[in-house]
Parts: sequence; C-alpha cells; structure tokens
Amino acid sequence: MILHYFNPGYELSAKRGQAHYTPTKPVRQLRHDLATLPIYYAAEGEGVLVPEDLPMELRTERMVNRAESDDRIMPWGAAPEVPGIGYETEVMRRLASRERSLELWERLYEPSLFGPMLPPRCISEESEVPKEGRWVAKLDFSSSGRGVFFPKSIPELQEVLRRHQELYLEPWLDRVADRGYEFVRHPDGGIEYLGVHLFTTGQGRYGASLVAPREVVREQLFRQPTTPTHEEYVAHLLERLRDYDFHGYTGPFGIDTVVWRDGDHLRLAPSVEINLRRTMGHVALELSRRYAEPSGQTYLYEITSPQSLTGLPLYLADAPLTDAPTLLTPTLPDTRFAALLRPAPKW
Repeated sequence: MILHYFNPGYELSAKRGQAHYTPTKPVRQLRHDLATLPIYYAAEGEGVLVPEDLPMELRTERMVNRAESDDRIMPWGAAPEVPGIGYETEVMRRLASRERSLELWERLYEPSLFGPMLPPRCISEESEVPKEGRWVAKLDFSSSGRGVFFPKSIPELQEVLRRHQELYLEPWLDRVADRGYEFVRHPDGGIEYLGVHLFTTGQGRYGASLVAPREVVREQLFRQPTTPTHEEYVAHLLERLRDYDFHGYTGPFGIDTVVWRDGDHLRLAPSVEINLRRTMGHVALELSRRYAEPSGQTYLYEITSPQSLTGLPLYLADAPLTDAPTLLTPTLPDTRFAALLRPAPKW
C-alpha cells in the first residue's frame, strides 16, 4: 500500500543527508498536529501514516501508525528520513535547495514578457551584497516561512549575511497577490498542469487558500488582469519546463509567483520559488475538487491556531460540509496547529 507521510521541514534533513536528523520543536509540532492532512489528497486505496498517540476514535480505517515491509511511503518532501524513497542523498539535497528556484527564474525570465526586473541571486561574501535597492533574504533549505528576512536597509542586509554566511536574495516587489501554479511530473517526463492556487502570505509564511469552483477562480483572475496574462503565463511555464532540469524528480510540484504593482500596472513575476514536492496548493485544489466543485460553494482553507476552535465538528469523511467552520485535522490538549475550512470567505 502507498502510505502518505506529512513531513514539512524535510529540507534540513535533505541538506544534512541524515536519516536520523531531529527537526526543531516547532517543525515536530507541525508534523504531529497536521499528520492527518494527507487524507484529503490520498487516492482511493492509499493510506496515511499518523502518530501513535492519535486516539483511535479520531482515525479512519485508512490511517496507520506503522508501515509494513511491502508498503511504499510517499512523503510531503523527499528526505533521507524516509526509507526506500528512491533518490540518492545528493539528489535529495539538490531537490530541496533554493538553487532550483534560481535556475527556474533564469529559465523563465524574458524582458519582453515580464518587463525589466532585477534577478534573484545567491550571495556568500559581503562584497556581493547589492549596493542599493530593497531585497528579501532567504536561507537555503528552509520552508514554511522560516528563514525569511525582510531587511529595511543595506546595512541590515549585511548584518543578516554576517549571521548566516549565505543568503538567497530576491528583489522586493510591491506585492498585490500570491498565486501558485500546481503540476505533476510523470515518470516519462511529461508535465501535467493541475490548476492555479490563489493564496495569501504574511512575512513569508503561508496564510490561507481559496477553495472554490473553477469559475470562481477564473472570475478572480479576470478581476486582476496582469502582464503577462494568466493564460500567457501558463503557456510560457509549460514551454520552458520542458527543458528545465528536474534532477530526476517525478511527482507533484508547484511554482509560486506574485502579482506585483509596477506603477499603475500589474505584473506577474517570472517565479518566486519552485517546490519539488507536494504543496499546500495541491491540497487546496483537491479540496476544491472534492467539496467546492460539487456544491458550488467557496471556502477558505487555512493553517491556524486551534484556540477557540473547540466544539467544531471534526471532518474526516466524504460528506457534504455544514455551514459552520469545519476542522480538517484533530485538536487535542497539546495541539498547536490545525487545518480549517471556513465557508463563504471574504476573499
């Protein structure tokens, strides 16, 4: 059986090449609290690995806490901690590195399509720090909004570099909205486009996703015309991804970009990052297919604190949603993160 395993923060494990690497406490908490999330994208006949301390009354028959010898574990992200993952250690390191995002930007950028832009870059010496401009600084092998810095000046950027020795820099953009374009790369090398994911972020951290019928998403895109257009951007992605080096990766992946304001004009950035793994966008699109498409309703999907969520129904079944906010993951006394669907959001 295929068993899905939710392991955010896998990047540092991939960087170090250590099967027994222990994530930080916040990452361990996130993995534990949202361990059941794969139930919303697992296919029929597939299971989900969950912690041993998850009470039996909160499990479904597809949830197990131990893999058998003939099971195949499918993680959120490829890392040495997952037995039989099928990638060499150095390959997993490459897949998790932000260098892939730099490669993608260079592959996608065309001045005639995206307009003049400063390119992202990796720096490790103070002499490489830009002399001017505003920049977003990120650590390599980081995710979930961690390791992202918004220095307000060049001296502050220099100080961030002194603390961390190496940074991935992106030019600061007057961000209007976030978009994620979700794909699957098949074993034969073919690229399948799944859809666009509209979401919010704050200080680099994931906020919430729109879960909605496709016509609602199209309407939102129509209200926010950009250069290039959504259709032009998708066509450009599919054309340029044919020659992009995936380093042998197959499976779900996502490309995040932003709508940004350039004077009186809205533009799409070539890309912000590529995630060679499953993404929150894949989860949002699957939630849309299962619950929004049949009902015609729209929802807001978010990862939030469980405070004030007691008493909400735990929803782990393929049944119509109620009009109340609905928990997608269990809450226990020590839970710190929860996935939630709110109906009829103000988007």
